[in-house]
Amino acid sequence: MGYDASIRGGTILSVDNMNVDWDFNIDSDLSWNPKISGGCHHGASSFFSTVDLPRLTVSPDRETNMSFLVEGSILVATNSDFEGTRKIPFKSSELRQK
Repeated sequence: MGYDASIRGGTILSVDNMNVDWDFNIDSDLSWNPKISGGCHHGASSFFSTVDLPRLTVSPDRETNMSFLVEGSILVATNSDFEGTRKIPFKSSELRQK
């Protein structure tokens, strides 16, 4: 199980609900285009709900004239031995906004 996300015209504010055995890599780009990626080192089957997944909080940067955009993908296991995977893309319009 893993993920990656690219933000245009914004800032990564926080990563919450980090579980044991997850890793994160944050590239806090100076051009307001940060990237984050990561994953877990245990079987994704240990999650029964999205409540257990890390939450990423990002914010548009109002000082730039760039349009705010978040894009990325989630990598999930497709079988019990975790050999098969499927990459599910996502974009800003599919994310929950607060």
